Amino acid sequence: MAEGWTRTARHKRTDETMRRSTYWGLALIAGLAATAVPGPVTAQQELGIAAIVNEEIISARDLNDRLSLVLATSNLEDSVEIRRRLAPQVLRALIDERLKLQEARRLEVRVSPDDLQRGLDDLERQLGLRPGELTTYIRRTGIDRGTLLEQLEADIAWARAVNRRARRSIRVGDDEIDEVIARMHANTGQVENRVAEIFLAADDPSKDTEVRRLAERLIDQIASGASFEALARNVSQGPSAAVGGDLGWVRGDELGPELNAAVQSLQPGEVSTPIRVGGGYHILLVIDRRISQPPNAAPATVDLYQVVVPLPAGAGDQAALDVRQQTAAATDGVNGCEAFAELGQRIGSPMSGELGSITVDRLSPDLRGVIDGLPVGTPSEPIVRDDQIVVVMACDRRASEDTGEAREATRRMLLNDRLTIAARRLLRDLRRAAFIDVRL
Repeated sequence: MAEGWTRTARHKRTDETMRRSTYWGLALIAGLAATAVPGPVTAQQELGIAAIVNEEIISARDLNDRLSLVLATSNLEDSVEIRRRLAPQVLRALIDERLKLQEARRLEVRVSPDDLQRGLDDLERQLGLRPGELTTYIRRTGIDRGTLLEQLEADIAWARAVNRRARRSIRVGDDEIDEVIARMHANTGQVENRVAEIFLAADDPSKDTEVRRLAERLIDQIASGASFEALARNVSQGPSAAVGGDLGWVRGDELGPELNAAVQSLQPGEVSTPIRVGGGYHILLVIDRRISQPPNAAPATVDLYQVVVPLPAGAGDQAALDVRQQTAAATDGVNGCEAFAELGQRIGSPMSGELGSITVDRLSPDLRGVIDGLPVGTPSEPIVRDDQIVVVMACDRRASEDTGEAREATRRMLLNDRLTIAARRLLRDLRRAAFIDVRL
């Protein structure tokens, strides 16, 4: 049975076991009927069984509720076609979720109401909602709250179960940390990309075309505004699904030739076409791109001054360009913060002046890009921001001392990588040992 995903059982079940499964399944469905929400399935279909996982039933209603959750949180169009295409992937995720919860219960892992509330708070932030708006959002979109809590509970319980089973056997030695840091130093100056992925398994050749079409449809939906992160969490079968598909900062040699070629062809914010590699289809998103820095290079601290020139009320593009050019001419050739401050008092607004000492990584991305390569005591090019023109100057720049944070960050990275591998192996073993009967 490939990863536990076939209709063939690993072992025979008795008639009594099947009767118990059916009984509990009907009891579960009867309970769910009290919280029914509108959906495209009929009442007859809701009484069906989508899958059985070690005597636990996943009903057609469970599947329909989870599809509603995926569609709502991903900003996907709710249509019969999309539900049909997503159903196999979402059902597989539900099966894995049941296996994870079963293992967590076996290990007596507990998830408290406070844990679930923190998960809901995180989801609220991911959806861009204000504090307290999630309840209204759930009601408006028709999401079943129980379905949402089940997913959160499975994620939290699984992380703790893996940590309990694998953490003691994982060791990260100083020599390993030294090796990684040396490699990072050697790669300083190379291009790195922050990449996210959605991986759709296609281990059944007869389903290959259907999986590819699903990947293409997801790409179309992402282009229309669907959330890549939410889709990765709910649909992707890759190990990065739990973190919204985020692979972190990677170089080309870490992805393999096919995926690297796709990444190099994309600009930040762009999504790839489906890429057939390693048993399935990858969809890649380039989140950002940068030049790698030495691992011990902690963010510098700069003392900043600014000159702010207000734009006239209702100024059009040409008027803004004229003011920008005038500001550039006025600041050109000004050296040192004393002269810069005097200039600000003459031509600027009361907002001109000292900004204080600021760590570079706390600046906005556009301002950080200006400051990074700006010599001390030299004015920047004018920056158009809202209804004003801003020129900045770094009056001092101090490199932060290395306090061992790079070694600790490297240790955590290696530990998380190994926990991810352990989680993948554990889930694979649970699938192989499980009875899984897919009915849809």
